[in-house]
Amino acid sequence: MNFKKTLIILSLLLMIIISGCTMTSEKNVSNLPTDADESNLVEETKWLKHQLSELESSYNLLVDMNRQQVKIINGIIEEDNRIESLMPIYTLDVDHYEKYVAYYVDTDGVDNVEDKLTLLGLQLSKYFFSELPILFKGIDLIEGEKIATFDLREFDVNIGEEDIRNYQGKSWKGNFFQGSAGGAITSVRLIDSLLQRYYPDEWIDGIIFLYNGETENHYSDHVSGLVGEIHYRKR
Repeated sequence: MNFKKTLIILSLLLMIIISGCTMTSEKNVSNLPTDADESNLVEETKWLKHQLSELESSYNLLVDMNRQQVKIINGIIEEDNRIESLMPIYTLDVDHYEKYVAYYVDTDGVDNVEDKLTLLGLQLSKYFFSELPILFKGIDLIEGEKIATFDLREFDVNIGEEDIRNYQGKSWKGNFFQGSAGGAITSVRLIDSLLQRYYPDEWIDGIIFLYNGETENHYSDHVSGLVGEIHYRKR
């Protein structure tokens, strides 16, 4: 086994070991209520059930992600040319504001750029953004450069609702566009993972994000540059 293959495998194994800490640490879990009297018992029980559900969901995602990484490791060991089909998904260490690879997506058998972009969007949605839609809309030629468009959409049940307190489930506006750290993590995960700056084969020159089909973001200063602007691969 050559050095590059060994390095990839060791990186994947390390991700499997540490990914549980990184995924669970990003959950917005509040402190337990204190000095609760008997009248708050019902609300506390609901809160605890909600937290348990969140932890179970995170655990299930972690198990699934690790299973996929083990499958990739086995493929690398068995096939010499498998490394070139791996695409890294990036996230951000908010303590040091450093970007790192969270996991790899195997694009083996996915032939064209459009299908690979669709796959990356689905993977990001599943593991990082609570299944919120990240819809690949196509590639347009803008000033001679190939620009891919993705639409970040709220769940259908929340479309048209202005008050996030009435939203059902997770949302871009209420969960992933909020806070300076949260906004930075969202931007790195989307922009860097989809641009694939180190991918050696044919790829796009840039990406632009819509929010519910719109090019303007009126909802959060923390991701003010994310929506409606072209993010170039080599600039």
